[in-house]
Amino acid sequence: MILRKAIFSELPVIWNILQQAIEQRKEEGSEQWQDGYPNEQSIYDDISKEYAYVLTGDNAILAYAAIILGSVSKQLN
Repeated sequence: MILRKAIFSELPVIWNILQQAIEQRKEEGSEQWQDGYPNEQSIYDDISKEYAYVLTGDNAILAYAAIILGSVSKQLN
């Protein structure tokens, strides 16, 4: 398996993964991710800012994560 930065052409696959996670959270009774976030725009923004990573294996995307390093104050500026 390889963890690498995501690219824009992978957005549909990443969004599909997140939709499954959103639905799972809903089925578990969680309120997390039930308010419209994350959405396709947030993934696009993560890719633009180079925060978006995918875990790949067997020529497929297995997982997605936004990895944001640094302090909160840096990101608000």
